[in-house]
Amino acid sequence: MPRRMLPFAVLMMALGVSTCRATSEKESAERYPQARPPLLNEKAGPCDCDDLPPLSATISGRDELPRNTSVGEALTALARGELNVRRRAAFTLARFSGPRVVAALLDAARSDENASVRAGALFALRRHSKRVRVESFRAAMDDSSCQVRAAAIELLAEVGVQSAENRAIEAAHDPACNVREVAARALANSRSRAASRATRESLEDPDPRVRSAAAGAAGMQGSVEAVQPLLKLAVDLDAIVRVQAIRALGRLGDGHVVPILARAYRCDANKHVRQAAVEALGQIGDPAGRPALVQAMHDPNKEVRQMAAEALGEIR
Repeated sequence: MPRRMLPFAVLMMALGVSTCRATSEKESAERYPQARPPLLNEKAGPCDCDDLPPLSATISGRDELPRNTSVGEALTALARGELNVRRRAAFTLARFSGPRVVAALLDAARSDENASVRAGALFALRRHSKRVRVESFRAAMDDSSCQVRAAAIELLAEVGVQSAENRAIEAAHDPACNVREVAARALANSRSRAASRATRESLEDPDPRVRSAAAGAAGMQGSVEAVQPLLKLAVDLDAIVRVQAIRALGRLGDGHVVPILARAYRCDANKHVRQAAVEALGQIGDPAGRPALVQAMHDPNKEVRQMAAEALGEIR
């Protein structure tokens, strides 16, 4: 099956700059101008959830009760404690198992008056996903709190039922950016056309965390239709988005993007972006990437040089 050709204009853009080295992130952004893409779904907008990240990105051991807390003590704390105690009790119960624990966490997820406790209970239930039925926490996916909705989508992805994909696609249009971010990650293992389409739409989200998560999902899904949207994100103003987009392009393995990846290495001031570009060139394995990889052997960053040595070994 022949490889799909990229538009001539895209390749000329990539080939038009053969050598460059931005000296700062600001200069890198000037070399890679990009207007923010229009939002495809008007219901989704900038984050309306106090810019909260998903719980899975913020939980630490400090959020739990002391290690010597028994399951009975944790259950009592969840049912009767003050707000901070109930929240910590929910996270603590992730360490325990059994029907009583699952029932208590589901009850807290449904009925606790505080959103952080409801979200914490859903987070803890991820450790018990084999014992949880979707019907038992379905209402949480429509909770008034975006933190709870995000935690519900994360749990749904752990449960792994067919309905998870449909709900994740719906959540990709949620008004809150942290919910859309979780939804994008939840679709990474879905291979349906509907999931791929939702992921491509998320690649144009106004929030960089959502774009980054969607880029990672696009690379996992393996859809060639994501190549051109990912090329736009390879020059995104956000460095994390650029890294994820470039990694995804490497996973997709389209040899026609090699000039763009080589340019990303030569022109980006961010060492993580350069390392991602070098890794992607190695994954694709096209000889056209060799000059950039040889140049990367002399990069000022040690990790980039090491990655270049590994990538050169992958060139056919």
